[in-house]
Amino acid sequence: MNIFVKYDGKGRILSVTRVAKMPEGLKHPYAVDLEEGVEVLAIEPPGQFADMEPLDIHNNFAVDVEKKTLVKQRPGKIRPSKRSE
Repeated sequence: MNIFVKYDGKGRILSVTRVAKMPEGLKHPYAVDLEEGVEVLAIEPPGQFADMEPLDIHNNFAVDVEKKTLVKQRPGKIRPSKRSE
């Protein structure tokens, strides 16, 4: 199982999905052409995130854009989604 996190240039998570097996030739399960400034982080193997629901990852983490890793957000410091700006 792999976890894929779609995020924007500020590290805000836009989408999280789990995939048991990726179809051959695809790097991630999102559209081939991502919007400008949007990237996908693949977490292989999922390690500490294996038992977490995608919504929990979405709500409690952000992406460190420079390190390309998930970072825990402090309660009350969760970044608003792009849609709420």
